[in-house]
Amino acid sequence: TWAYDPTANTWTLLHPAGSVPSARDLTAMVYDPPTAKMILFGGHSTSGDLNDTWAYDPAADSWTHLNPSGTLPSARRGHAMVYVYAQSGGKVLLFDGTQGTSPTEQVFDDTDEFYSVEDLWQYLTTHQSYPLAPPPCEGETVVLGGSSGEVIMFGGIGSDGTPFGDTWAYTP
Repeated sequence: TWAYDPTANTWTLLHPAGSVPSARDLTAMVYDPPTAKMILFGGHSTSGDLNDTWAYDPAADSWTHLNPSGTLPSARRGHAMVYVYAQSGGKVLLFDGTQGTSPTEQVFDDTDEFYSVEDLWQYLTTHQSYPLAPPPCEGETVVLGGSSGEVIMFGGIGSDGTPFGDTWAYTP
């Protein structure tokens, strides 16, 4: 776990107490303002795609493995997450991603098989899945779109390797 100080323009290696998430790539994290913690979900490890949820507390320099109730999003990599402010409380949204058919697959290797996951989940208030209009993809970028509260999604790569240059808006 590393911390970046934009004022000093420096990186510092941290040594969190207790257990930590396994090494992984193609994961997503988002800052949750009400708890002042970073929420991490999924990614790809040497044992395959993951669907675990962790919280990092920068004040305590510690990770906590979370066990959300209800149905969880499927294991995935290359997904995107964004925190959405709402009058009734905030929520974390998780978009898309891909899943491999074996643990050793690399996402951009033409000899491997993987498939896109086309779904949208919210976390912190309830766990729900919603149909999503954009084509399934991985590696897309999502941001909160100003005071309107819309989530803007751009780009990504389709399951056939085609890069997307499209933009979508979602109103929670």
